[in-house]
Amino acid sequence: MHANDEAREQSWADPVTGRSGAHWTRALGWLAMCLVDVAELLGPKRFAPLSAQTNALFERILELRRPGGLWLQVIDQPDLAGNFVESSGSAMLAYALRTAQSLGMVAVLRQVMKPGPEGHLEMADLCGVAGLGPYQSRYRDGSPGYYLTEPRVSNDAKRVGPLMMCRAVMSGRRVPAAHPLPVS
Repeated sequence: MHANDEAREQSWADPVTGRSGAHWTRALGWLAMCLVDVAELLGPKRFAPLSAQTNALFERILELRRPGGLWLQVIDQPDLAGNFVESSGSAMLAYALRTAQSLGMVAVLRQVMKPGPEGHLEMADLCGVAGLGPYQSRYRDGSPGYYLTEPRVSNDAKRVGPLMMCRAVMSGRRVPAAHPLPVS
């Protein structure tokens, strides 16, 4: 899920579980990227307690992959009207899976890099932003339909980063964890 309210006080939170109502691809992408970075930092022996859950997560991510190789904005609801392939979440998942030696990124590059208005390539169909709760003049309720209402943007720096990370991994360069922790 995108978020969890342990107090179950937010109106977007399920009153029993505290979870928000949708599986947003970019939230899942952050989790998947963190898991592979932590696995790299800890090494196989110390990461072992998380291995089974991580493998199960990656297997499910692969099951949800669309025929073109990418993932939808609301990843687990392919029949949701208006659901679309979300570029930055797809890049995040491709990076995580590639880093885990499970998947390449050729499909991401082919499908999301499109000619822009000036003829340069741009990464298109990025979810502009998604959050929960009040924002400006509306309330973001966390429903699957909500994630389809956020504006789509191109070439936003904080959303193109996962594509760059995945490209570096594909070219054989090691991508260091974003925030290296001391290993004792």
